[in-house]
Amino acid sequence: MAMKPKIHFHSDCSFFAGCENMLSVLFNNSKFNKDFKFSFSYNFSKEYEYGLEKRINHIITKYPLKLSKPSSSQANRIIRFLIKIMQPIYFLCDTYKIYKIINRENPDIIHINNGGYPGALSCSAAVFSARLAGKTKIIYVVNNIAFPIKSFQRGLLYPIDLFVSKNVSKFITASERAKKSLEKVLSLKNEKVLQIPNTIVPRKINTQKEMFRKKYGINKDDILIGCVALFIERKGHVYLINAFSEFLKHYNGKNNVYLILDGNGDKKDEIKKLINELKLNKNIILTELANIYDLYNAMDFLVLASIEKEDFPNVIIESMYMGKPVIGTDVGGIPEQIKDGYNGEIVKPRNTKELGNAILKLVNDKKYSKKLGKNGKKLFEDKFSENTIVGRYIKLYNVLVNERNKK
Repeated sequence: MAMKPKIHFHSDCSFFAGCENMLSVLFNNSKFNKDFKFSFSYNFSKEYEYGLEKRINHIITKYPLKLSKPSSSQANRIIRFLIKIMQPIYFLCDTYKIYKIINRENPDIIHINNGGYPGALSCSAAVFSARLAGKTKIIYVVNNIAFPIKSFQRGLLYPIDLFVSKNVSKFITASERAKKSLEKVLSLKNEKVLQIPNTIVPRKINTQKEMFRKKYGINKDDILIGCVALFIERKGHVYLINAFSEFLKHYNGKNNVYLILDGNGDKKDEIKKLINELKLNKNIILTELANIYDLYNAMDFLVLASIEKEDFPNVIIESMYMGKPVIGTDVGGIPEQIKDGYNGEIVKPRNTKELGNAILKLVNDKKYSKKLGKNGKKLFEDKFSENTIVGRYIKLYNVLVNERNKK
């Protein structure tokens, strides 16, 4: 019986975020597990470990590592400067730690998962580690828009960029916009970068629609809008809240309208303050749900008001799977998920007037909103289902393995 090809995965994120979701889909997929063996190294933190254990449904070969971390934005200038000039040493240390694992596991393919580019230093170090171990089949997934070389610090890292671009077999991005951005930043040929959308594995609903709404004082006929996003600046909560405030001024319908903001993050206190200032406490509810599918099931539609650094948000395809329309901004790969007027509405980022009008349109026209949700469900099944997307990854792995065997 032929041995299964082996893949070593490496990722680096402070917690098990959206950009890690595709890893959990692969690790749990029965077809992937049937065809391949795999191991996984990652930058250890309690938050990441908790998320990993929560999302993976079986025992895997894993290597939690203590790797370099970027300086906190709250650290003073001297500390940030010292961390920056120490980066070459951190890079070498990360390279050695990952090299030992690759050498031990002896995989056929290295699969690197990065939040963006350049992103985490250890993800580029993993390319060096793979080559030191004699591995040539390297996949590098970039989950956001790549940053151009502008700063002096980025210029110093140009040799690393050059090495990465020449030694990675295939780069993968979830959106076409991210693909074009990466090709430009690393001067890559078109065929070097594949665009493979993300997918999701739906979770079970714990609290049914009526009970969920009752818990928050929302009646059966009231309109419930959802927003699932970290409370960080780039998610655009400020613009959404201001747009919602303007919407309420022009709304003259009979039903109450509520907005649930689900998530956590360092801007949460600022958001609470803004809600108080605009006297929206009765209409805006802040939650931090264990299962966001309870919200998806109970809401009428989703709004994501991101203003930058967005690629292919999972919350959009999760809402599509649930048959819910989505309002999103023209940022990153969002317009590749939302076809304007087909399964949702696309508005300009930071444009509260457009956003407010889109909300008003979906609230006032329930027939139109229902049609968008139905179309979104179909679009998910046609383009973004688990079988479709995992199948594309498996096909890529097999191509790389067969190339090795021919040599």
